[in-house]
This record gives sequence, C-alpha cells and structure tokens, in this order.
Amino acid sequence: MKLQTIIASALLAGTLFSCGNESSTPAPAAASTTNTNSKESEVEKNNNDNPKDDSQNASSAVNPRYSYILGSWKGSLRDKKLTVVIETIQGNIATGYNIAGSNRRPVSGTIMEDDREGGGECGGNQRAYKLILKEPGDDKWDGFFTVYFTDCPEMDDNQDKVIGHSYNAYGEWKAFSGKLSGDIYLSK
Repeated sequence: MKLQTIIASALLAGTLFSCGNESSTPAPAAASTTNTNSKESEVEKNNNDNPKDDSQNASSAVNPRYSYILGSWKGSLRDKKLTVVIETIQGNIATGYNIAGSNRRPVSGTIMEDDREGGGECGGNQRAYKLILKEPGDDKWDGFFTVYFTDCPEMDDNQDKVIGHSYNAYGEWKAFSGKLSGDIYLSK
C-alpha cells in the first residue's frame, strides 16, 4: 500500500512540476490505475495542511467549482472533429476520453487555477480552470492537451441577474513525439 502511495505521489509531483515549463513535453499518463484514495494517502493529504489542496474522498461529490467541466465537449482539432468527455473528477484529478476522428483515447490529468494574464473571454467575470490531459502514450499519435475550460455567465440587460451560462474550452494538443500539434476549440 505504501508503494502505491509513493508512486502516486511521484506521478502527481512530476505532473505539477512539469506544468510550469511550456517547452517541455509531459510524460504519458500511466497505463495502469493506481488507487490514490487509500486510507494511508488520505492521512498524508490531511497532514499536509495545504490550504489550496482541493482533494476529496472518492465518495464525496465533485467540487461544485469543477462541476461544469464534467460531460461532453465538442469541437475540432486541426481538420478533425474532436470530442472530449470528462467522466469523473476526484479532488483535482479529471479522467475521461477523447475522440479525434475515429480514434478514441483515454485521458487523465490535473485541474489547476487559470494562469493566463488579463480578463479572459468574459472580461474577468468567469470561472476558468486549466487542465493538462494526457493520453496513455502507447499509441504513436498519443499526446497531451492543455485546455482552459471557462464558464461565462450571461447577464440580463440590466447586468444584475445571471440568465444563463456559456461553456467553452480552448487550448492546444501536442503529440508526445513532438511531430504534431494543433489548436483546439470546444463547447458544451
């Protein structure tokens, strides 16, 4: 059990440290699933006292801040139709799959705060999170997505009441090989 905790911690630390370096290519997602919600890892998380830690127990509901990210997002990658489906969010870890053309690949990654400068798509009046979603790496075309998921409130004419929401995501995909890349745009 301790070995699983150490491996999961090392993978998470590697993911977090690689996110700040735009020029580096992240390692593929682990092909096997590691249970990071064991009692031992929960004790370690609780003892960490990190106020920005969004971790939750697997039995907990999705953090309400992230709930709009769940579900199916449709758009394009280069000249192909792209669908990204976020099936689960546990703490700040998202899992799901993507379909580019006819190629379906699992993805998993970390939800982080929006790190862009400026007001964003909604003039600063939005919720936005950055996700680094990685494919497993066992296919020659596997890569990773860097995507900003936004929730823009739509206001009434008086600008005092929210009457709806616009959900969009954009970013880029890069092959682990470095041979392919492309901009993506998704909406819900």
